[in-house]
Amino acid sequence: MASFITVDRKILKWEWYQDVKVFHLFLYFLLRANWEDGRWKGIEVKRGQLITGRLKLSKDTGLSEMEIRTCLNKLKTTGEITIKATSKYSIITICKYDTYQSKYDNSNQQNNQQVNQRTTNNQPTINQQITTNNNSINNKEEDKNYLLYKPKKSDFNGLPEIKIGSVVQLFKFTKQVDITNEQVIGLWEIFKEQNLTGKKPYTDEDDVYGHFLNWVATKKIDKHGKSTTSTVGKEIKFDRP
Repeated sequence: MASFITVDRKILKWEWYQDVKVFHLFLYFLLRANWEDGRWKGIEVKRGQLITGRLKLSKDTGLSEMEIRTCLNKLKTTGEITIKATSKYSIITICKYDTYQSKYDNSNQQNNQQVNQRTTNNQPTINQQITTNNNSINNKEEDKNYLLYKPKKSDFNGLPEIKIGSVVQLFKFTKQVDITNEQVIGLWEIFKEQNLTGKKPYTDEDDVYGHFLNWVATKKIDKHGKSTTSTVGKEIKFDRP
């Protein structure tokens, strides 16, 4: 593994520099990314890429999974990184890696590794170091949870107003039923109880809200404006105007 990275002073003018959490996570990516093309478990991991997951990111950086999601979304929005997700892990690509780490610096890093290798017979070969590049997965539990967002209902304090409006319009135009914001929130609480158990995987928060809208669309409302959906013995009622 390369022993150091370079950080140009121009990063002081980077748009996320003053966002401590985003900067912390991005610096971690620079430290962990492959500085040469390699392979990991049959997967090609190119220069400027790393294989990781939300649990490992949280463990290594000290950021919560919610903070990790927020930082990843910010970095994706401004084109700093791309993420290719699978059911077990994600490959993160630093889009402008060569801007942050020049080929010259990497050549020096490789030379340092070669010198260090000659000093001990127990150190892995350079090719092995490039292949693994500190992307090893520590245990099977992390394997199963790589960048899978498995939220619990406690992760959400409330339903955004724009989402409430979407549900109101959905009922109005597809079911010809007028419902109040409070009734939408009641459905949201039922959805959280049934679906946000910490076991069901989602891509991100928007995916959760998307599933909520799909779930709402399946609810049947009778001619009296009542839903058959219930929880804790209490029925959610929808009265026609």
